[in-house]
Amino acid sequence: MNGHPTVGELEKFLRGSAAPEVNRQVVRHLLAKCSPCRASLEGIGWGPERRERVVSLLAGDPDELPDGMAVVESYDYEESFANAWEVCRRELDSPTREVSPERETVEEDLQLDELLAGAEDRVPERRFVELLLARSHAVRYHDAAAMLRWARVARLLAERCDAETVGGAAALADLRARAWGQFGNALRVTGRLRKSATALERASGYAAAGTGDRSLRAELASWTASLLIFERQFDRAIALIDEAAGIARSLGRRRDLAWCLSNKAIATVYSGRADEAIRILDEAMRLVDRSDPRLLLTVFHNLIYCYVEAGHLQEALALFPQTRSVGEEIQDELVMLRLLWQEARILCELGLLEEAEAQFARAREGFIEHDLAYEAAVVSLDLTAVYVKLGLTVEVRRTVADILPVFSSLRVGRELLASLIQLQQAEDQTQALHLIRALSRELVAGPKLPPSV
Repeated sequence: MNGHPTVGELEKFLRGSAAPEVNRQVVRHLLAKCSPCRASLEGIGWGPERRERVVSLLAGDPDELPDGMAVVESYDYEESFANAWEVCRRELDSPTREVSPERETVEEDLQLDELLAGAEDRVPERRFVELLLARSHAVRYHDAAAMLRWARVARLLAERCDAETVGGAAALADLRARAWGQFGNALRVTGRLRKSATALERASGYAAAGTGDRSLRAELASWTASLLIFERQFDRAIALIDEAAGIARSLGRRRDLAWCLSNKAIATVYSGRADEAIRILDEAMRLVDRSDPRLLLTVFHNLIYCYVEAGHLQEALALFPQTRSVGEEIQDELVMLRLLWQEARILCELGLLEEAEAQFARAREGFIEHDLAYEAAVVSLDLTAVYVKLGLTVEVRRTVADILPVFSSLRVGRELLASLIQLQQAEDQTQALHLIRALSRELVAGPKLPPSV
């Protein structure tokens, strides 16, 4: 589909009968605050009342509507909107085109003609699966969708392996644990948290039947901890990180230990202890080899995040140029987007609101281009805070209206959706900013760099 979706396509989207590419394009246009699309939706009856009705239906009991939410009786909300968002959810939950189970083969999933030439009719060997896992791991920072695709193929092939070809039942269990673990971690990175939890549980089950490989156990603990951080289970996450850190110390792996400490700092700052998180990152910094730019950037970047959260803006400003220099050395587009997001937060805290608005908007557009709906929506929330401070009430309401469908499709909790509706209706600046801060805490997202993907 080129350009803006047509009215007919929007109507199919609302009925839940649109093609997957139409659903994706509609969501992208909503996130991008597309005025023509908003006008088209309003023209076919999808105004503020209906939008709020959709959110209420998705959040829970359709009879429990907040005050002021009118129901247009002539429209079948129950069927049309429920179907539409179910289609949207399925599309966002699948990084590739839909494939029937019996046709979910390696070639169809990735079209790896050069890699799979002559391999279709043989049982995949351990080395082949490990190669796929390595490729998934290699693209983790700059192409999350590819990370997930490679991991899916590795998981499929690992399930086709047999004990004889990989060195015994315990070795096979380890291989499948690694494949399911990488798959679960890739699901987390791409925002599919429920599926991630299922996959990581499967990985843990295989690991329990394996060789007892401590490195594997540490890796699974770290990945699971990252998921628990998103689920706001900080104490459990920190316990798992400490387990992984203990293994790294015992094996003499300074780099792995630094990653663990960086992850622990994120869990700590999200739990409201920014100064403690700073101390943890200072410890991590002492372990970092300056010739390792990726790790150095992660610790620097997360330290800036913690400085901002702790209100230490001068320290954040002092560290930012060096951090940006390392980021430019790495030449990773997603890293630079997160740096842009970080810079916008600093500008906002310094009161440079017009500059912050421009940076947030650029970051959001970049995440939209990368099909990272969750990050784009969270940046939009930061942008909303700027609009509140600037007194741009119309922009506040429009931006919240644009991100409501996205958060709805991502199946966030009903309390969060209710808070978004409340934010859209808030008249008082103090109340609006309080709601945004509360929402940001609940979303557990920000411009930090994931330490263990």
